[in-house]
Amino acid sequence: LYFNGRASGARFYLTFLVGSARSDGRRAAGVRLQLDRGAGMETFSASEPVTDAAAMRAPDLAIGASSVRLDGMRYVIHLDLRDARGRRARADLSLEAAPGRLLPPLEIAGVRGWRTGYVVPVMSGKLDGQIAVDGRRVPLDGGTGYHDHNWGFWKGVSWQWGQVQQNDLSVLYGRVFPPPGAADPERLPGFVGVLGPDGPIGYTTDVTIAETNDARGNPQAIAVRARGAQVDLSLIFSVESAEVTRGGSGGPAASGLDFYQLRGTYNVDGRAGSTVLAFAAPGSAETFRGR
Repeated sequence: LYFNGRASGARFYLTFLVGSARSDGRRAAGVRLQLDRGAGMETFSASEPVTDAAAMRAPDLAIGASSVRLDGMRYVIHLDLRDARGRRARADLSLEAAPGRLLPPLEIAGVRGWRTGYVVPVMSGKLDGQIAVDGRRVPLDGGTGYHDHNWGFWKGVSWQWGQVQQNDLSVLYGRVFPPPGAADPERLPGFVGVLGPDGPIGYTTDVTIAETNDARGNPQAIAVRARGAQVDLSLIFSVESAEVTRGGSGGPAASGLDFYQLRGTYNVDGRAGSTVLAFAAPGSAETFRGR
């Protein structure tokens, strides 16, 4: 379960992740909050295993003292986390979904029962609440948030993904790379979707995603080009910060690759339907690198 949001000069990125089975039959699980209050990224986290039964109740999910609960069309989030220095971050947030402002569920099926699913229940929704770091409040009332949700067999999977929003417009791109033997990656195209104030306004699978590295082999920029009857769009993402989970450390997908969660700025130009897009805005992206 992934959320992000911004309001009043603050941005946050939040992940609830359930992973592989442990020897006691429960599953490894953790929560990570990345908070930008204008002076760099701060990271807070907690981990505690959960049972299969608890995981299958998602999106209602509790990991340690943090939780997500779906109440009608509203996601209610409570957080109680610590950073590496022992500072405490507590939060009570809500994110409102709206009919039509979503990417419907999709599943990819492969051989021997392999399945992977993805949905964006909130492409752009009203955010309220606050985050407090050692008692100092970060208000988020009246902000804007995003939420997506993955499920299925993610071992050996990698992906490219990104999201940016500006006012009533939200742009999403992605591509999934299945593990060897599960499905042919050439048959799984990328996608770009654009959502406006009244619902989707453009979608295409004619997409190229090109990544550029710095001298150390870390992602530096991402160029996305989308063409189709509904969309003619260019997104250029400049990386400003990265949170890296090293392969082999029990991170996402257990792929053996390094997982990068990136923050930066998108420059967006083109059209979706009859809407012209020309803006720069902060956004996020995810990708992988080999060791």
